[in-house]
Amino acid sequence: MNTFGVQYPDKSLKISLEKYDAPQHSNSEISEIKKVLRQFQDGYTKRDLSNVEGFAEELFIVGNDTCILGTGTGELFLGIEQVKTLIKNDWEYWGDVNIDSEDVYIGNKDEVAWFAAKGTVRYIFQNTPESYDKYINFIKRKAQEPELTDRQKICSNPIFYPKIKFS
Repeated sequence: MNTFGVQYPDKSLKISLEKYDAPQHSNSEISEIKKVLRQFQDGYTKRDLSNVEGFAEELFIVGNDTCILGTGTGELFLGIEQVKTLIKNDWEYWGDVNIDSEDVYIGNKDEVAWFAAKGTVRYIFQNTPESYDKYINFIKRKAQEPELTDRQKICSNPIFYPKIKFS
């Protein structure tokens, strides 16, 4: 596949996740996590391509232990370098991100915290013949990729692929 990130067609990820009920968080812990979410939102709002590296290194663990599950079918980004690529491509090609940093589920264990938040992406598809041609060509290319399942072909979203840019 000519995309960024790592995709695993026809493979299910069977990872045992420990069910953990997080204890009550202090107001300072909640504030710190919400602060990080606001920093994330700020970066995605500004989209300063000259600051991708600094942004990624400020918000994520630098090294191979960092991973992000993307929003597209099968997107898994492993290591800080792939995370930087994801951010760069998001900032260049993705829509307007809006994260609800107030209504957040926060969990933690030992020194690690995680969160789940609602968010939206607004993408404006320009009404031009060129935009439609790019989209149709993208769908045709996806339909011809033998390593993708039928579901992945249907669920593929062109704004996740850097080779397509809608203006």
